[in-house]
Amino acid sequence: MKRIYFVIALCLAVSNLDSEMLDKFTITVIDSALDVLHLKQDELGFEKALVKDDTFKLNIVDKILHDPLYLADYNEQNEKVLTNQNTDPSKLMEFSAVQLDLELSKQINIDQKFNINKPFENFISSLDECEPLRKQFYAKLDSLELHDLIMSIPTLWSDEKDSLNTDLKYSLQNEFNAYIDTSRTVNEDRILDIIKKLDRAAFYDAGVSYYKSLWKLFGFFKKFKTKLPENKISINGVKGDILYHEKTQFGEMIIGGYSNNEYNRDFAVIVDLGGNDIYRNRAGGAIGELSNAYSAVIDLDGYDYYLNESKLITQGAGFLGFGALIDEKGNDVYRGNNYSQGVGIFGLGLLYDKQGKDIYRSGFFSQAAAHVGSGFLIDKGEEDDQFFSTIWAQGIGAVFGYGALYNEGGDDSYRTGGAVYHSPLLPNDYQSFSQGFGIGWRPRAGGGIGILYDRSGNDFYNGEVFCQGTSYWYSLGMLMDNDGNDCYNAVQYAQGAGVHLSIGSLWDKKGDDKYHSRNGVVGGTAHDFSVGMLVEENGNDHYMVSGGYGTSLTNSFALFIDKSGNDMYATWEPYSLGAVRDARGYSGCGIFLDLEGSDYYFSNTFADNAKIWMNEDWAIGIDLDRDISKESVENKIKEINLTKKDSLRSLEKLYIDASLWEVGSNREKVARAKKAFISRGMDAVEYVCSEKLSTRSGLEMRLIRKLAETYPDSISRKLIQNLNSEKIEIRKNCISLLGTTKEKIAVKPLLKMLDYSVNEEIFGHIITSLGKIGDSTAVQKIIGFAKDNAEFVRLNSIIALKRIKDDKALPTLVESLEDSLFTIRSASVRSFSYFSNDLASKLLIDYVNNNNSSYPELGVLALSHIYSNLDDSLNINDENLKKSIIRSLRNFYISKNFRVRKAVVNALWKTKEKKQQKWIVKKMKQENNKIVRAMFEQIKN
Repeated sequence: MKRIYFVIALCLAVSNLDSEMLDKFTITVIDSALDVLHLKQDELGFEKALVKDDTFKLNIVDKILHDPLYLADYNEQNEKVLTNQNTDPSKLMEFSAVQLDLELSKQINIDQKFNINKPFENFISSLDECEPLRKQFYAKLDSLELHDLIMSIPTLWSDEKDSLNTDLKYSLQNEFNAYIDTSRTVNEDRILDIIKKLDRAAFYDAGVSYYKSLWKLFGFFKKFKTKLPENKISINGVKGDILYHEKTQFGEMIIGGYSNNEYNRDFAVIVDLGGNDIYRNRAGGAIGELSNAYSAVIDLDGYDYYLNESKLITQGAGFLGFGALIDEKGNDVYRGNNYSQGVGIFGLGLLYDKQGKDIYRSGFFSQAAAHVGSGFLIDKGEEDDQFFSTIWAQGIGAVFGYGALYNEGGDDSYRTGGAVYHSPLLPNDYQSFSQGFGIGWRPRAGGGIGILYDRSGNDFYNGEVFCQGTSYWYSLGMLMDNDGNDCYNAVQYAQGAGVHLSIGSLWDKKGDDKYHSRNGVVGGTAHDFSVGMLVEENGNDHYMVSGGYGTSLTNSFALFIDKSGNDMYATWEPYSLGAVRDARGYSGCGIFLDLEGSDYYFSNTFADNAKIWMNEDWAIGIDLDRDISKESVENKIKEINLTKKDSLRSLEKLYIDASLWEVGSNREKVARAKKAFISRGMDAVEYVCSEKLSTRSGLEMRLIRKLAETYPDSISRKLIQNLNSEKIEIRKNCISLLGTTKEKIAVKPLLKMLDYSVNEEIFGHIITSLGKIGDSTAVQKIIGFAKDNAEFVRLNSIIALKRIKDDKALPTLVESLEDSLFTIRSASVRSFSYFSNDLASKLLIDYVNNNNSSYPELGVLALSHIYSNLDDSLNINDENLKKSIIRSLRNFYISKNFRVRKAVVNALWKTKEKKQQKWIVKKMKQENNKIVRAMFEQIKN
């Protein structure tokens, strides 16, 4: 095939791919792709905040959702800081605080002088100044809130089905003989309310000063260790030589000698000068209120073993305090339990290993994990390291958390999974939530920032479900790899994927890399108001997945870029390689770019080497040199026959089972419970309307909607009674359910709600339900909202007018083709498939012919929708309308606007009339525009 050049052709001869994630040439190609789609960069920031976050969402998450290409700049910022400031952990803590929207103010002056005879003197003085700020962190909590926080931590990130949860639940209080009220239960909302009372800025002020002082202490011992007194002291809980021991108000501080020591209990500070040592204690695990709020290990030499697989918060982890483990030399082994190895959980934590061939093993929420705090695992050596964890690990940021794993070099292995099945959806695969992962607490709280950054080496990333630069719910996950022939292996949701109002990024700079995932969503793909980006800079790379790579699913922005190399792409789903799947009545945007090399694509896609292809209207693929989701086939559920046992179950228990995820092994259980619940009739309606209207659970709402569909008249009257509830969640749910019932009695009260500004936040929900009910008396009111400032209100207005199908809405729908946002324009285009009449056709023809129209090609596309809707009609008037549309389409082809001609080619070919197709073939002989010809080649084939 002849090489295709278009707007960017002039750049090819002079382009040099820079080290920037999105260099100038790449931006040029992105802009060219957007130009073909008739979009601007700022339109990619269409509204994605579908659910309002309760003050926990980070500014950077908001910024990138509204400016997706800024994600590249943010990757570079973090790369630079992690590269240049990892030698001073206080700088990392300071940087992370800023990313978590904190302003630090209190700077503690740290004395530079050290006394050989009193080596901890200045360090203790700095702690004296840190302590008031550390306590200020949770000073506003009452005793019961503090009790609940401590009680919740052991199981906060555990799997709720884990049989060990009962043992874990009170483990911290039991260990330290603290009071426990076993009658109390603590849920996420309780924890989130507690978080809002914490003074995080003061805590970071103290933390930055602590790590700065600790680093100076580290430097002092490295410089003067040979000048320390060689006293040998016997200390309880330690085997081997101890040179110094001091009891302080912050705990015991000791210095171990050059022999092989074994540490069996906790200390505030352990400095060990050498030897192959064994640490069976917390090894820099800090636990405020219960034990040492400041805890550090500084080990200067030796092949060391850090072995504690029974206790929580170990090996450089902090809870209500600051933990640190610094190991200067040696091939070390780290074996920890949950909350270990560089974890900040309501605290700050650091594990810093400067050199050696190291092995890290841990449980859940470990290896650079953070929740209301920061957690860093820094491995500076060039040797080969191994990282093994179960779940929630290897660079994860949760609510108000920044977790980063930085690895300097070596051929490294990263593995997570093997503990918690992703059941019932993938009952034979494990969850990871790791390797550069951000996670929020749906539906109330946004999450944090999780980063895995490996500088060099042939690395192996092995995760399963949710991993490798991915995120969930208002959070940000990033994986960066600078060099090496790397292998990325996953099962689903991975490799630069944003999922549910979230942002995911994977940036690999060099090497012949392999990307594999058995299922999407992966590879610069985004799902549900999200942003996903994968940038692969150099190398001959292999990509294999069921579907993905630059694919926008359900109103998202997705970007995949492979800058150079001879690459192979293997996918077998229609939503792949620059594709978009619409939802909610409008589109997203997906871009796939391969910028250089001789590439191979499986033959089942539009994609090919040296070709441009378009998957739907706002998706594009470009290689320089398709709406059916292919889901796994499941056995049909046998017909459910209710039994006496089903009838004896309480409504509450039936509701719980009927609200589970109806997939996999759960399908029959949920179907039975749902049928039994709905069979209860008015009892079920009364139960829902009195107990469950405030739910935030999407799964519960599925059940309630089914109930509303079954008993629309009965439930509608009760829903209307709750429209004035003080709780906005109740009002929202009632409005939504009234749309489900489609009962006309709801129209007047819903229209009345639009008159009051107190409902402004839910105008879009009201309009949506009016559209679903479909009463034309609402049209005029809805038209008034079609130009609202809020994107979602405008969108819902267009979609509602489409559903009502009243001709009075047609002028408004045509006007919306001029909207400043492509999401509105896409909804308007699609609405015309519901208006197959002369008036709609005439208004669109006038729009296309109007020289002042900004998007005349959309008028052509809308006419094509009208034609398609008439395709099977035998009505004589419809036949005449079809002929009129074809005459107009042909006339539009004289346009100088290549986008109009491209749309005409597509529209006429889709009529499937041989006469029109022959006409197009003839016109193509004189057509010079490469984009128009590309469209022709695509539809012809």
